[in-house]
Amino acid sequence: MAFCILLLVAGNETTTNLITNAVRLLTEQPHIAESVRQDPSLIPQLTEETLRYYPPVQAIGRIAAEDVEIAGAHIEKKGDYLISWVASANRDEQKFEDPDTFRLDRKSNPHMSFGFGIHFCLGAPLARLESNIALDVLLHTFQDITCVAEQLKPIQSTFVFGVKRISCTCHPFLKVPFSGAFFSFSSIHHLFLTFLLRT
Repeated sequence: MAFCILLLVAGNETTTNLITNAVRLLTEQPHIAESVRQDPSLIPQLTEETLRYYPPVQAIGRIAAEDVEIAGAHIEKKGDYLISWVASANRDEQKFEDPDTFRLDRKSNPHMSFGFGIHFCLGAPLARLESNIALDVLLHTFQDITCVAEQLKPIQSTFVFGVKRISCTCHPFLKVPFSGAFFSFSSIHHLFLTFLLRT
């Protein structure tokens, strides 16, 4: 049962929050949306930078396999439960230039949103693909996307970052300039309903 719960959360909740966090970001910084429309090859960078800037998983719990000392400081001893703050690591000024700014032009983006080592997320390629497809469809279907900020209701969780609901207004393009880079036309309707609409 525990493994089923893990699959449900890891395979559904996180990817959904990744996409809605990206939509939220695009409404907060509309110039980014326009940049990606002009150059659809930036969509993977949009996904990666969203993972860093607004990670769907804020923290990861671990049990120390041995006594842990980091940078001369004793952190935990063997068997203790500890929490690794992914959101903090993703804003580490020693790893990221200008860490509190969302940048599509990052040449290196070693974010920790999918974990690391033997615990690296097995579903990372699928999550990236889903996000790329959904954002491509959204940005090339609609223009002038705005969010009703006062209706944002954060998910009440220490570990998960996202919103329960995001209400947006937008206007469709008269002629849809799909980039065609990440999806087939027949999948558009299904993907839009599955990944972008939250009730």
